Amino acid sequence: LGDDIQFMRFLPLLATLLAPAAILLITHGAIRPLIGDIPGVTVLPSGITLPVYDCWVPLMSLPLRLGLVDEIGIPPPWCPKIEPERIEKWRWPVQSPFKLNVGICWAGNWQHKNDAHRSIPLAKFATLFEASGVNFCSLQQMRPGEAELFAGLQKGNSNLRAFSFDDFRDTAAAIRNLDVVVS
Repeated sequence: LGDDIQFMRFLPLLATLLAPAAILLITHGAIRPLIGDIPGVTVLPSGITLPVYDCWVPLMSLPLRLGLVDEIGIPPPWCPKIEPERIEKWRWPVQSPFKLNVGICWAGNWQHKNDAHRSIPLAKFATLFEASGVNFCSLQQMRPGEAELFAGLQKGNSNLRAFSFDDFRDTAAAIRNLDVVVS
C-alpha cells in the first residue's frame, strides 16, 4: 500500500505524456477511496477481468519508464485531496492544544516476508511514549496480539490514543491535524 501511495505522484505526468490514451490503474481496494480523481486515469478494482490493453507497467517502474533517473523532473509527493469537513472531524480527537501532536506507526504488513526487518515490535517502540509534552496518536492497524499490549500501554500513558479509521481518507485527515508522524 505504501509503495502505491509513494508512486502515485507519477500518474499525472504519465497521463499528460500519453494523452489522450486511457490509463487504467489497478490498486488495492483500501486505497481506492483515497485516490479521488486523477485526470486521465481510471481506477479499477483488483481481481477484475482486464479490458484489452496495449502496455502494462508496474507502478514502481514508472520513474525509469518516464526517463526520470535522477532528481530532475521527479514530481513532488502526491497529496490526496481530503474534504475539509473530514479534516475538521479529526482535529479534536487527535490534537492536544498544549502538546506536540505525534502520529505513530511502528509496523507494516505482518504477513510480509521481510517484516522482521521492516517493523519494530510494539514493546520496543513503547519507550517512545515516555516522552513528556507529547500527545501520541496511533495510526497503526493493530497486528495479532497487539491490542492487549496497546491497551496496557494506554493505562500507563494518558498521552497515548488510538482510533478506528473507516478508510485511508480518515487516516490522511488525522495526519493533517498532527505536527509530525514517526514510523
